[in-house]
Amino acid sequence: PRLGDRAIQDIKPATLNAFYASLAKDGLSGTTQKQYHQVLNSMLTCAVRWQMLAVNPLMAVEPPKTDTKEITPYTDEQSLALLEALEGEEVKWRLLVMLGLYAQLRRGEVVGLDWSSVDLDSGMISIVQSAVSVPGRGTVLGVPKTKSGRRTISIPSPVVKVFKAWRAEQNAERLKLGEIWQNSGAVFTQWNGERMHPDTPTQWFYKFL
Repeated sequence: PRLGDRAIQDIKPATLNAFYASLAKDGLSGTTQKQYHQVLNSMLTCAVRWQMLAVNPLMAVEPPKTDTKEITPYTDEQSLALLEALEGEEVKWRLLVMLGLYAQLRRGEVVGLDWSSVDLDSGMISIVQSAVSVPGRGTVLGVPKTKSGRRTISIPSPVVKVFKAWRAEQNAERLKLGEIWQNSGAVFTQWNGERMHPDTPTQWFYKFL
């Protein structure tokens, strides 16, 4: 989707460099980025063979490295320490981190979560979209790449409790702002109701750590 609306002649080395940078920002591993590179190279090589392009623009682009550092999950002790440290933080941030910890949600899935996909009575949330930042377009919602990405997750009662506290706080803010409030429908919002930027959780979390 990030390249498909362009004419093939408009795909330049700078376009591809920006594309790889966006994949890295979304947290995709170097191995996954390399797979994108291989598919694109096959397509653009074919375009040269069919004389749609004079030169493959990927020839001027350094391919993504596959030696991405392996992520080490937190131990039980580290997870407990994290939850204890969260007690002193705003409800919004507590909920955001708890969804990552308890529900194993990715950053884009958390930011892309809408209230319409949350059922607090049954303690279930549905993952149907993910938020990404696209240069020149801002925050964009997309569907998960695989069927396994579209899923329904059961969340435990401690998370439901924080969910309810955050919904009450967000509703109070919405009433206070009145017409200024933007009804994005997002669980995680900016001060005015617009959906949170996908980079915001990462920036906050580094400071929190």
